[in-house]
Amino acid sequence: MKAQKSPYSRIELLRYSELSYKDKSLFPPYYDPKGFCDALRKIKVLALDFDGVFTDDRVVVSEEGLESVICSRTDGMGIELLRKLTDINAIVLSKEQNKVVAERCKKMQIPCTHDIEKKLEQLQQVVQEYGVNLSDVAFVGNDVNDNACLQAAGMGIAVVNAHPSTINVADYVTKARGGYGAVREVCENILHAREIDFC
Repeated sequence: MKAQKSPYSRIELLRYSELSYKDKSLFPPYYDPKGFCDALRKIKVLALDFDGVFTDDRVVVSEEGLESVICSRTDGMGIELLRKLTDINAIVLSKEQNKVVAERCKKMQIPCTHDIEKKLEQLQQVVQEYGVNLSDVAFVGNDVNDNACLQAAGMGIAVVNAHPSTINVADYVTKARGGYGAVREVCENILHAREIDFC
C-alpha cells in the first residue's frame, strides 16, 4: 500500500530533526507524520536514479569528449550509514551509459545497473531477485523517465529540483537538491524513522 497522498501536488520530505516532534499541530493539517514514519520503516529496498539525484544533473565534457560529474560525499556517507546500520538494499538504476556511474557506485559499495531504457522493468526484476514486493521499495528520481517507478514503488520520492511532472507523481519531495544532499536526507529520514542512532 502506497504512502498517504496529500491533496496537494507536493509534500516536503521532513528532515530528521522534525521527526522527533510530538506536537501534531506543528505539521500541516493534511500531513500524517506517523504514516510517513510507518512507511519508511517498511522499506526494504532503496532504489535511486543517478544523474539528478546523486548529481545536480549537469555534466562536464572535456575537449576529448570525456564526461565527468560532481557528486556529494555527504550522500555517500548516507548510503554507508544505511548499509552498516540496516538490512536495506540500496541500488542504482540509471539510463546513462557513462562508466562514471558504475565507478561511483563501486566506491559506495552498492549494485548499479546503467544504460537502462525501461527502468520499471528493471525495478520489477530487482524486487524479484530480492524476494520483496514493489510496496517494499522506495524509489528516488528526478525526471520523466523515473515517473513509472515512482508511481509503482511503495514510496516515490522526488528531489526538490525534479521535473514538475515527477514532483506531481511523487509521494514525497526532498528539501535538498539533487547532488546537494538529497540522498543523505532520505537515508537519515529512514534511520530516524527506525529510531536508529547514527551520530
